[in-house]
Amino acid sequence: MRHLLSLIAGVVVAPLAWALVAMGQAGTAKTLATWTAANAFDTTDLIKPAAYLAAAGIVLGLIATLRISPLGPLVAGLAYLGLYVGFFIDPFKTSDAVPNGWKVFGDPIPLRTPLNSGVLCVIGALLVMSAVSAKRWRDWPVAAVPAVEGLGEAAPADETRPFGIPETEAPTEVVTPSAPAPSWPPMDLPAAGDTGGGLIPPRHAAGDEPTAGQSAGDSPWSAPPRPSGQE
Repeated sequence: MRHLLSLIAGVVVAPLAWALVAMGQAGTAKTLATWTAANAFDTTDLIKPAAYLAAAGIVLGLIATLRISPLGPLVAGLAYLGLYVGFFIDPFKTSDAVPNGWKVFGDPIPLRTPLNSGVLCVIGALLVMSAVSAKRWRDWPVAAVPAVEGLGEAAPADETRPFGIPETEAPTEVVTPSAPAPSWPPMDLPAAGDTGGGLIPPRHAAGDEPTAGQSAGDSPWSAPPRPSGQE
């Protein structure tokens, strides 16, 4: 589809740019001749021909420099070059085949002027060279779109990304260090001879009475005393 649109643009731009260049060239030459004859000049006389030439450069740049299919500028460039090649075959027939009496808003359009001066050949070669790049014939690469939860999977990534767009990097997972596990038992036992400074171990649960040989004040984790006579 983009090749077809580019071809249509080239077919439209080729005659339009040719006419604008012809009007700009003729207007500039006429203005300079008038200044020479009068030995005086007024630069405002160049505004109209300069506008024609600038407009020609803009419309040619639309198909020659923008990232579109190069089919349009290729066709327009070959048409310009083909007309100039006609001078090598039969220059008189080639020149007579180009109309030279058209007018727009009272201004003449001397279409033979760009052809006879060689400007058309220069523009044609420029347009052909703009179509040489192989990248312009390929479709634009599509960058990968990150998947959004609930909206389906991510679009496939392409190795080449347009205009230097960097690949989206996955966010780095931040690992929060976990707190150390509490030691067991959770309370320190009172040191020997400590009458109140140490921590008191938790009370026994109901029904958990001291075993034989163990006093009520002993720690529940203390080992029972050995019977006499055993090492």
